Amino acid sequence: MCKHNDFSFEKLKRCHFAYLNRLKHYDEDYPLFNSNTCTEKCKEKMKKITRFTFSMEEKLISNYFDDCKMVPDNIRCSISEYYWCLNRNTLTPNSKYMNIGFVDGKVVRLCDNSNDFTPEKIEEALNQLIKEEN
Repeated sequence: MCKHNDFSFEKLKRCHFAYLNRLKHYDEDYPLFNSNTCTEKCKEKMKKITRFTFSMEEKLISNYFDDCKMVPDNIRCSISEYYWCLNRNTLTPNSKYMNIGFVDGKVVRLCDNSNDFTPEKIEEALNQLIKEEN
């Protein structure tokens, strides 16, 4: 049985960073492909899942560095909180240290009034990826 069978686009829809730790912290035989169990379709699926996962992480980290303001040492403005605000369409007390806010009832990056991390945008990106898969 292919060890990549538990990677799916459906799981990415529910949690688009679902595989981040596994893709970053792999054991010595992962992500090797076994010709007895893996197929070319498996390799293509894994390439797309990896590309999507790391592109989302890169976008999140880049936006975080662009949007977070310089704060005193006693203030914690984490990337997790930044992502949570964007993904959950809500602001926290530390949001004032981030260049995000409400515009037309949605939390957006104030520099360009966009938010790539809404459930709708993520679903759209994943649907495109799935369409390419079929």
